[in-house]
Amino acid sequence: MKKIILAALVSGVMATSAFAADNQGSGKVTFTGEIISAPCSISPESIDQTVPLGQIANSALVGGGTSPAQPFTIELEDCVLSSATQTVSVAFTGTSSAFDDGLLGITGLAINAPAENNVAIQINDSNGERIDINDVASQQAVNTLQNGNNTLLYSAFVRGDTGATVENIPLGRFSGVTNFTLTYN
Repeated sequence: MKKIILAALVSGVMATSAFAADNQGSGKVTFTGEIISAPCSISPESIDQTVPLGQIANSALVGGGTSPAQPFTIELEDCVLSSATQTVSVAFTGTSSAFDDGLLGITGLAINAPAENNVAIQINDSNGERIDINDVASQQAVNTLQNGNNTLLYSAFVRGDTGATVENIPLGRFSGVTNFTLTYN
């Protein structure tokens, strides 16, 4: 009798183990993308990126002061160019700041919200030259390309209005969103 009970117990444990092995987790993977008519592909990491600008002391922004510049890139992959050299112009668009329409306006500051007009984000090209937001006509950021992969270098930092004082610079978390558009020449 003990042998029959032991055999039934062992077969029950084995059946339970086999049942548990059938479903040990599941999930879903969704792949997205877009096919574009261009000589280069844009790397997935460059399409939707976040550039942390850090925690900036309000005193650093007084009288037009700035935060340290933070680099960011736009990576182009598998470029097949029609000539030995070709260029790409990059235009950045977004909401302009109230005190300088060439700078990117910010949102999200909880304290002293109207003073959001006293700070903005500046984008520079690889030479440290300012790129004005929404200046699509001149598309100031022109880069020479080569066949293969290319890295377009930029930097961004926070700038205070020249009339900003410690008392009227807003405190709190902020964000600024810009879109970029490539035009090949």
